Amino acid sequence: MSSVPTYRCARKCFKEFKLGVFHSQNASLPIAPGTLALFVAYLFANHYAISTVITYVAALGYYQRLAGHTKTFYIIEMLKHH
Repeated sequence: MSSVPTYRCARKCFKEFKLGVFHSQNASLPIAPGTLALFVAYLFANHYAISTVITYVAALGYYQRLAGHTKTFYIIEMLKHH
């Protein structure tokens, strides 16, 4: 199974989170560590499985790397300590 549809779902979910919390769908990169932490809390509050949370965080890290933002240390650390 391709990860592309899953990563698209992650980005869509992040945009929905941004709209609900910050009243903006702007998913500009890089994502601030605090925003990522709130997104993870949002996912857990909405009963997402830990595996989905990890996948969505990985997807956001992937999008950051694609955009040339290589300083995603906090995302890597978050994934290591799940």
